[in-house]
Amino acid sequence: MKNYKFRLEALLKLRNFKEHQQKVVLANVNKRISQVDSDIAKARMDIETAFQSMESTLKDGANAQMAQFYPQFIKAKRVFIDQSIQKKEDLIREYERERQKLNQRRGEAKVIKNMKEKDFEKSRKEFLKKVDETIEDIVQAQRAHKKHFNN
Repeated sequence: MKNYKFRLEALLKLRNFKEHQQKVVLANVNKRISQVDSDIAKARMDIETAFQSMESTLKDGANAQMAQFYPQFIKAKRVFIDQSIQKKEDLIREYERERQKLNQRRGEAKVIKNMKEKDFEKSRKEFLKKVDETIEDIVQAQRAHKKHFNN
């Protein structure tokens, strides 16, 4: 059995490699989604900090330029958050597309793996059949030899 060689081994390796590549692509998309989530959380924290800073600045007395800064800053952060949410939705759609590709690649690899298992099992059965035939031939030869010398 140690001489068993699957004739589509190269194709199986290629399919496994493509599946692995797709997993890497999927992980990168997932990483980008996490980064956008982090950016959104940071922007929301910046808005909260800006409100607190604006309150303290207005209590201490602020000039007109500082009073205009905070609403513009907050508006810019909200626009950034809206853009980031849109980007996240796009990334989620991309993630779903890449996940479908991964499922397809897994299926392709699974077909070849199943073929390999069936081929190996067939080869194993053939090998065991030959071993049984060889053993049967040896036993028959021993019986014939024994009969020949007993007569």
